[in-house]
Amino acid sequence: MIDATLKTAVREGTGKGVARKMRERGQTPAVLYGGGESTLHLALDTHDADYLFRSISVDNTIVSLEIDGEKEPVQSLVREIQTHPWKATLVHVDFLRIQKGVAVDVDVPVNLVGTPVGVRLGGGSVEQIIHDLPLRCIPSKIPETIEVDISGLDVGDVLHIADITFDEGVEVTVAQDSTICSVAAPRAEIEPAGDEDDEGLGAEGDASAEASEGGAGFGQFGELIARLNDTQHEDRARAGESRARLRRFPAQRRVVGSGSAGIRLGLRSISPGRESVRQRRCGR
Repeated sequence: MIDATLKTAVREGTGKGVARKMRERGQTPAVLYGGGESTLHLALDTHDADYLFRSISVDNTIVSLEIDGEKEPVQSLVREIQTHPWKATLVHVDFLRIQKGVAVDVDVPVNLVGTPVGVRLGGGSVEQIIHDLPLRCIPSKIPETIEVDISGLDVGDVLHIADITFDEGVEVTVAQDSTICSVAAPRAEIEPAGDEDDEGLGAEGDASAEASEGGAGFGQFGELIARLNDTQHEDRARAGESRARLRRFPAQRRVVGSGSAGIRLGLRSISPGRESVRQRRCGR
């Protein structure tokens, strides 16, 4: 059983406004409930609480809360830790009051020990399925970790919960046939392409070349492709002439704009023919 200590105090008032002012002072709001007693609203030192939670396994560690004004510390389990979405700072903590001799539900980490035979000699790999095992037991029998020796596992072997022996009074709350880990066979390597594949690619290349040569003689289809190509060349030439004319009149280009619609308007406004007509109408 792991035990840790954290100093705290009873806070006055609840709500978002009170909690916000507490965080500004370097405190974290918390609540202690369960055990057949009334709920207590507490205030934690944010720095001390954050340091403690980073150094223990919060799922199965008994935290003794030393509350100001109380003669004896209160044993509890951390049930929820709320943190800020992106600042990773503490926002709120829930503690469950535990009683001596009363079973509680905890999650205990599973630690695999040893190197399997299938890894050392067979080139396999270990695949761990369960990393935390849910248990039910009294507080004094909460294990720190569950260490499992897997050095005897060969390629293809599977370790189930039923294969592990637990202390008396410790109950596993998941199915006994659940898989903890297994040793997977090594993955097959992809062989490089041989001469046969090269020959096959050569044959495909010859066939595609013949098909392309034959396609060039499809009368009307070939003429259609040629017309499309000519049209594209003409469009590109016209676009080049338009850009050249715009470069001669930078002031008009800046006023009208650089979009496709703006370019067309700019060409109309600076067209010599239209400008001469406009001058004649105005009597210039």
